[in-house]
Amino acid sequence: MACAPTSRSLANLWRSQNWKRDLGPDEVDEALQKGDDVATTELLSKRLEFGTAGLGGRMGAGYNRMNHVVIQQTAQGLCSYLQAQVSIDVLSQEGIVVGYDGRHGSYEFACITAAVFASQGIVVHLFSTVVPTPYVAAAVAILGTKAGVMVTASHNPKEYNGYKVYYGNGCQIIPPQDEGIDSAILDNLELWSGTGAERAATGDPYSDIAGRLPGNERLAQAFNAADGAPSDSRSIQGIVRDPSQEVTTESSGENASAQPVVYTPLHGVGAIPVKEAFRRFGLPAPHIVAEQEHPDPEFPTVVFPNPEEGAGTWALSFRDGDRFNARLLLANDPDADRLAVAESNTQIPGGWQTFSGNEIGILLASWVEAGKCAVLASTVSSKMLSKLAEVEGLHFEETLTGFKWLGNRSIELEKEGYQVLFAFEEAIGFMFGDMFKDKDGVAAAAVFAEMAAHLYSSGSSVQQQLQELYKKDLGGLPILSIRDMGTGLDSGEPSGKTSMPWREGDMMITFRLAHGAILTLRASGTEPKLKYYLECSGEDKAGVEMMADKLEAAVSTELLDLARFGLQRPSQH
Repeated sequence: MACAPTSRSLANLWRSQNWKRDLGPDEVDEALQKGDDVATTELLSKRLEFGTAGLGGRMGAGYNRMNHVVIQQTAQGLCSYLQAQVSIDVLSQEGIVVGYDGRHGSYEFACITAAVFASQGIVVHLFSTVVPTPYVAAAVAILGTKAGVMVTASHNPKEYNGYKVYYGNGCQIIPPQDEGIDSAILDNLELWSGTGAERAATGDPYSDIAGRLPGNERLAQAFNAADGAPSDSRSIQGIVRDPSQEVTTESSGENASAQPVVYTPLHGVGAIPVKEAFRRFGLPAPHIVAEQEHPDPEFPTVVFPNPEEGAGTWALSFRDGDRFNARLLLANDPDADRLAVAESNTQIPGGWQTFSGNEIGILLASWVEAGKCAVLASTVSSKMLSKLAEVEGLHFEETLTGFKWLGNRSIELEKEGYQVLFAFEEAIGFMFGDMFKDKDGVAAAAVFAEMAAHLYSSGSSVQQQLQELYKKDLGGLPILSIRDMGTGLDSGEPSGKTSMPWREGDMMITFRLAHGAILTLRASGTEPKLKYYLECSGEDKAGVEMMADKLEAAVSTELLDLARFGLQRPSQH
């Protein structure tokens, strides 16, 4: 079977643009040799789409994969878009930031991006070694650049890579910026000549572009750094503000006496930054899981490098937690913008209790809240933060899913006079608003370790603190425990998880209160109603009836706040 002419012409175009031929077997050539028109079309007729999350996909040949050609086209489009949005003089002087993680191709893709922008006379602040994703957001804010690029696929499998873009406000791009960049990419598919991108993908691009850019010293420093070490104070430790100046609440003496935690970067870039963050917080250096300490694009000890994926990803951390008799385990995903947590719990099988992103978010929010400030969460995250904000007198807002929305709304709130202290999303992403406008697993690790140290020194634990946060009054009765069938939480169980079958998103919550009172709220499956079931018990009938009346009223006023939302109870017949 012969390939269709369209596929042949696309294959010829790909061959003419494919200037780097040492990536291993070319899937396009293999498909052509086999006469596989379907595979050829899939690789060449479709393009990876650029959106608010940037670009991402499997590594490989063709326009529907992550490779040097697609990256150069993307960098050209981004550069062209910025040239249309910002005066040439300003863009040339203020430039962009480029960072990269330890995945296959990340360094080469970062160099290609640097070479494309440098060829246009634009200053490039290129990191001289692998960095966490939040460092790029930080660098955009600190250096005042017009954009930032981070080459990473976060916690995706090893076959993937990605290209994340930050705008000049230090936030991930939002519509219509993504649409404008995508359009500019499509207008610049022909590879620019004279960019030095070919050299950038195979070696030091500086020699190819230095003569054009006498002001681009940072690029020279980056590429001339020996052994990948930071070449100046703007790399690694120096590129971000000292997190201990922003969010720490304990004294260095109290932190220094904390029990060391076990930490894993999951073969990613987090080890050096987390050790530095702990040092600045005055915390003991963490025990780092040795097999997972250094960046390794093969992720050899895990099937999937995502700390949300369960016990398999945690296995070596659990082992070291037992070995070092640790109470707390912390894990970043490979680009260190997310944080996962586990705590020792001898009452459950395996002895380690992991926490959901919602639980970690509530714990962090309760720790850092102070003064008049605002807190935010995405619409898919726990609504408990809004209740916490209400109790503490904080301003709470909800945004669409993603830190691009949380970050941009934080900037707007700050312009309105609010101090945005914290934002989170259930997918283990946490942002400390006084620092930078993206999720930051490095800062979150240090802050959580500090909070845990305080709890342990007070004779408590993370799990006990979480239960305390849920133990608020309702109708004048203390809440003893809560079971949420939409998240699997049951604060009355030793494990913190319900023993009953549950399904994510199910709207059924049970409050167990003092004096044997039980209140369950459940969304009807057949009608637009929220139903509640209330049971009170006791020997004094009049007292029990009074208790029931107070709790019934509390459903409307405290839990649902009907008046605030313009709702009313159904009429009684």
